[in-house]
Amino acid sequence: MLGWWVVVGLAWAGGSDTERTLDTAGAALDAGAFDDVITLVHPLDGARARLLEAVAQYELGELRAAERLAAAGLAIDPSDAGLLVLHGLVLADLGRGDEAIGPLAAAISSADRAGDAALGVRARLHRGLVDEDQGHPERARTWWTEARTRASAAALPDLAAEATALLAGLDVHGATDLVGRVADALRRGDTAAAHGALEASRPGRRGATRAAIARGMVARADGRLDDAADLLKAAVVGAEAGGLLREASAARLELAQVLVVGGAVDEARTVLADALQRVGGSSLAVREADLRLALGRLEVRAGHADAAAAQLEAVRRVVAGLDHPAFGPAVRELGGMVRAAQGAPADGSAELLAASAAWTALGFHADAARAGAEAVRTAAVSGRGVDAARAVALAAFEAAHDPRGPIHVALSAGLGATEARRTDEALAAFAEALRRARAVDDARLVAVAEHDLAEALVVLGHDRGAVDGLSDEALQDAVARHARFLAARKAFDAGRRAFDAGQWSQARTSFSDAVRDFDGLGEERALREARRGRAWSTYNLAVASEPLMAVALLDGLAGEGEAVGDGDLSVRVEASGAIAAGRAGVQGAASRLRAAAPRAVAGGMPGLAARCWAGLSELPIDLDDRVAAARSAFRLDPKDVGAWAVYGVAVAAYRADALELARTLVDEVGRQDGELGEGIDALRRAATEALGVP
Repeated sequence: MLGWWVVVGLAWAGGSDTERTLDTAGAALDAGAFDDVITLVHPLDGARARLLEAVAQYELGELRAAERLAAAGLAIDPSDAGLLVLHGLVLADLGRGDEAIGPLAAAISSADRAGDAALGVRARLHRGLVDEDQGHPERARTWWTEARTRASAAALPDLAAEATALLAGLDVHGATDLVGRVADALRRGDTAAAHGALEASRPGRRGATRAAIARGMVARADGRLDDAADLLKAAVVGAEAGGLLREASAARLELAQVLVVGGAVDEARTVLADALQRVGGSSLAVREADLRLALGRLEVRAGHADAAAAQLEAVRRVVAGLDHPAFGPAVRELGGMVRAAQGAPADGSAELLAASAAWTALGFHADAARAGAEAVRTAAVSGRGVDAARAVALAAFEAAHDPRGPIHVALSAGLGATEARRTDEALAAFAEALRRARAVDDARLVAVAEHDLAEALVVLGHDRGAVDGLSDEALQDAVARHARFLAARKAFDAGRRAFDAGQWSQARTSFSDAVRDFDGLGEERALREARRGRAWSTYNLAVASEPLMAVALLDGLAGEGEAVGDGDLSVRVEASGAIAAGRAGVQGAASRLRAAAPRAVAGGMPGLAARCWAGLSELPIDLDDRVAAARSAFRLDPKDVGAWAVYGVAVAAYRADALELARTLVDEVGRQDGELGEGIDALRRAATEALGVP
């Protein structure tokens, strides 16, 4: 965000301590020291303090905190134009664009009446963002052009530059932000430019999230799928934690593409459906359209023609009022795929070729290549126009500077011929793809070609004798390997179904079978996911078991969370194992509980930490230690676990004749409802009577 100092101001008349602190905070904001701003102004009251704190939280990518603070400031001064501008921006970023229009309109009117050119420009810039999100770039262009004119007239070069950058972003290849520049370069097939666009993370959650998305996109283009998946999953988690809806949807969209390339189509569909659930109904219409288009393409790949058709109709409704140029070819591409899936491959291929031409006209060569490859596949199904489709696709790959184009085209032809049950064509196409992949030494595409050829042999009904007759021993191995891979996937899917149904023991068994086979195949990514499924199944089985069994199961999971890259699992296993050890009376339980509690807090699980401290307070240790543990639980959970823990120790103190301590403890708990409240009241009366004091 450029130029926030012009809204907040760096100095104010007067010399009070509060004004000097606000002055210092304004300077820190201008320097990008956002954490310092929060530290300085958090203890202060007043609308301006809330504005400074809200801006700092916004810049750090903590949108929920920024909205809360902006609303608190407006409760103090509903007419504060700076707060109105910021509140409108945050609402827009949260996907609540309709709500954002009111505050932004009020800010524009207020700024214009007061002659505050900087604030009026800023409000207009944000108002344009709402229109862009909702799919009306020409309306956004009007706001941003007016903002640039006003900024130039008022000699505000930073704001004029920001308006110019936003206007450039409306052009087909005019992206100016980090993720947009990388995406634009990759769509043009310019991987060198994509690498060159990468930059160091900026401060805060937003900067780290956008950098992770950009790096994940480049890693996918480089073929480093595991790196890409890890980066994009981290981006999803970070974006969700801060309420960054745009970034979260972008990260999920990119993650789905990585999963598809890695062969995990079902998982990719789940990721996209999850993203749609969050974006649907928001003002981010452009994001919703992108997600629906991607999900529709995957539904076709998964063989779900009806589901793909439903997404096509949904996306047509979403884009009906939008005028983004890319949606025309995108919808046409999905329409061609759906038409082919519904039994008209020749018609579908014609639509896909038209879409490819439209992508090429926009300069989106990577998209044109994707549509062209799909046209090859559908033409191969119908058996008509394959050569023409192949020529279009190869030209698009060449324009995208992708030397792997002939491999992708051959694979597409093979898949189409397999679907049409034309054995010779399918095997010839896959053999060509395999030969070309080996020639360019692309291990991933070699594996894809071997996998697709092996699957084709299975689909086409080749028996073991036909496989043994293959001249290429590598293909014989590929067929055998594919059969084992299918068995592993079947076990994994069975584990997932059992897990979703809460059948932990069955899920654990199925995931274990998948782990064994994926391990034998050297499928590292699939192995990690299967191990993760097995670990969570075991964890859920453990926490539902009696304490001694739970200890045995959870101790067996030690280190598994780190092995599968799941920090949440690691924290839960350690804490739940310590709690179970305490309940079972296992030696060393007290030490385990003391170690697990702070780690649960650090892992963002205060409730689990409270249960650890509560478990420690129940052990036969020194009474002072029990009191300290119960109070720690109470600080973390004063209404449930912590309150019961303090009450339990108060009962122990009463029985130990520590009457003053017992009364102090129940007073600390205060008023409670239900059975706990009745117990506290009874204990307070008993301790008071025993002490003989009022």
